[in-house]
Order: sequence, then structure tokens, then C-alpha cells
Amino acid sequence: AGYCLYGNDIDKTTNTIEAGLGWITKPKKGEFNGKAKIDSELANGSARKLAGFIVEGRLAARHGYEIHADGSKIGHVTSGSISPCLNKNIGLGYVETKYSAPGTKIKIKVRNDLIDAEVVKIPFVGKE
Repeated sequence: AGYCLYGNDIDKTTNTIEAGLGWITKPKKGEFNGKAKIDSELANGSARKLAGFIVEGRLAARHGYEIHADGSKIGHVTSGSISPCLNKNIGLGYVETKYSAPGTKIKIKVRNDLIDAEVVKIPFVGKE
């Protein structure tokens, strides 16, 4: 569905802004651990963003696989699986912010091959 799984998509090294969960953080309500980092991310933007993607073909992206674009590594997969609803392989991963917009073409390194994928808006499926 595109929801963050603690331990894979979010952990103690991520923050709510880069994970797309900024709506749960209220910096104006007072002090909290990590407030300076959140304020900086809000003012200057994040270096990376959590992005959803659909993989072309039959190979699934798995946790830890590299994400590439323009001939360079730009991030890593945090989770991936086949979607029974879409009948496609989907995944989440952190990418450099400039590659996080829906429609962006990326590649997932599966074994020694680079497999085509496309960044999509999450959640992957809408309300029915």
C-alpha cells in the first residue's frame, strides 16, 4: 500500500520529513528530540526522500538493493514485493530528492543487472 514499515522504511536514522510523514510532526508546538534537524529539513529541503516505484518485468526489488539513475547510485530499496492488486512488483526506497518525483525513471540493481523502474505516487492503490 505504501505505508512505512518500522525497521525497513523508517528507523532511528530517518526523519519524518524525508519519509513523507511531515504531517505528524508539529515543530511549532515546542521542543522535542530532533527538532533542529526537522526545522533544517523544512527550511532547506531533504537530501533524500522515500519514493514508491514500480519495477518493470518479473524481478522483485528487495531490501538493500541499490537504486541507480544517470549512471550513478542514488539510493537503496527499503522494501519490495509483488502487489496482488496491481499484479506488478512494487517497492519503496530512499533516493536523492531530485529523483523522487512521480514519473522519474530509475533502475534497481538486481544481482548484476539494472532493471527498469518508475517512481510513482504512494500509496500505490487508492481508496475504493
